[in-house]
Amino acid sequence: MSLNDDTATPGCSLQLFGAPTLMSSGHVVALKRRQARAILFFLGAQGGSSVPRDTLLGLLWPEKERAVAQQTLRTLLHGLRRELNGHLIEEGQALRLSSDVAVDVRAFEAGLVAGPEALAAALQLYRGDFLSGFTLDGAPGFEEWILVERERYRRLAVRGLTRLSAQQSTAGRYAEALTSIDRALALDPLQEGVQRDALRL
Repeated sequence: MSLNDDTATPGCSLQLFGAPTLMSSGHVVALKRRQARAILFFLGAQGGSSVPRDTLLGLLWPEKERAVAQQTLRTLLHGLRRELNGHLIEEGQALRLSSDVAVDVRAFEAGLVAGPEALAAALQLYRGDFLSGFTLDGAPGFEEWILVERERYRRLAVRGLTRLSAQQSTAGRYAEALTSIDRALALDPLQEGVQRDALRL
């Protein structure tokens, strides 16, 4: 079954910072199977790029026979199609989420490279560590991916908060600047440059 973007229903969003949450039409969608959630989260973090099925097979079922892993993936995708109401796009042997799905990590990265006003809004999206509290037993590759991405987003947040603090300081908004640099220090208390900025403010 192949689904196109124009079949998707609007109002779907995916929060991957902090406790991951899928929302549809203002309601939380609870996916019971942890592996289904893992697929959703992985696709959501790819910035709209398609992911080959083989990539998911290797990440989620590295020890299973290929035929067994493929059947498990087909079963999970069947459930995801039903829950996502057209937001799961299949392109041959690859998968992606519809561009209609609002994903916080995508907006975060886009806002960091936009103008000063977008920077502050983007940093508000960083509600906590990437996929906080989510684990997947028996999938070391997926676990490693979470850790790598978590650290990458944390570094991006620290750099963004440092830039925001400098902008606020230049504008004479010193209390706001100190709040921003304190947020950066909470994420990386050992970074000497951030410590100096905090002391200066």
